[in-house]
Amino acid sequence: MGTPAAGSCRVLETRGKRILTEFVCYCKKKYIYVWLNTGLNGNHGVQCPNKDCTHGTIDPQTGQKIGHIHYRVIKNGAITKERFNESLPIVDMIHPMPSACQEVPRKLGLIAKARQLEAAGLHK
Repeated sequence: MGTPAAGSCRVLETRGKRILTEFVCYCKKKYIYVWLNTGLNGNHGVQCPNKDCTHGTIDPQTGQKIGHIHYRVIKNGAITKERFNESLPIVDMIHPMPSACQEVPRKLGLIAKARQLEAAGLHK
C-alpha cells in the first residue's frame, strides 16, 4: 500500500502537487491520513487529530484539547528525512478531520478518501 517516504510517513497517492500521506502517531498508535502540498517548500505541520493522544495541549483561547503537531519538510517537491528545519518557514498547517485518524493502517475506502479530498480542496 504505497511507497515509503521519509520521516515515518508513507505516500499513498499523488494528484498533481498533492500527495496523500499516512502519518503514525505513536502515542496510542493511530494512523493519520492527510494531503500534503509538495509545491510548497518548507515545514508542513499536521495538527494531530488523535483524541486519545496524551501529547496534546489545551488551547488557551477555547479551552479545548488540541493535538500536538507532526512536522515534515518538503524541498523541491519531495518529503525529506528532516522532521523540522529551523531555517525554513512553516508553509502549511493542516487541521485534519477526526475521520483522518484510524486505529489500523488501511487503504482508505471511497467515502474516507472523498472526505479527505474535500478537506484538502481537491474534491471534484
